[in-house]
Amino acid sequence: MKVGTEKVQTGMEYANRAGNSLSSIMDSSQEVLVQISQIAALTEEQSVTTRKISQNMLSISQVTGESAKGIQELSNFADNLNGITKNLSELISRFSF
Repeated sequence: MKVGTEKVQTGMEYANRAGNSLSSIMDSSQEVLVQISQIAALTEEQSVTTRKISQNMLSISQVTGESAKGIQELSNFADNLNGITKNLSELISRFSF
């Protein structure tokens, strides 16, 4: 009888330990879930920021292209003006005494 009681008591101790271990595993699992949620939120935030950076880079590229086009137009205008100036100089030199 004493042996049976000791075995039951030992079994109860093992059951308590197993219950404590499961409780610890559940707590750790909950912490991991919280961390996964935080990582997911931060990843989404990083994704939004990356999209904004990409959009800004595209805008900068467009502005740069427009600036280059404007500079080219100014260069063409300057070349045309230079040609007109040369023609006027030649015409004026014909009338000079």
